[in-house]
Amino acid sequence: MRLTRNERPNPVWTYDFAQNRTCDGSAYRMFNILDESTREVLMIRVMVLAELQSTELNAATP
Repeated sequence: MRLTRNERPNPVWTYDFAQNRTCDGSAYRMFNILDESTREVLMIRVMVLAELQSTELNAATP
């Protein structure tokens, strides 16, 4: 079976969760959405667990 690469953007998106800690021990999680064909980051949402705050970094917003 041959896998083909997408010719245009947006047919397939990938999402992933990542979790880490800052140097002061605060935990945070990131939710990332990427376009599979262009490898462009469409959105990153950062959630600081200790403060229950959420920040969204959107690729569409400069």
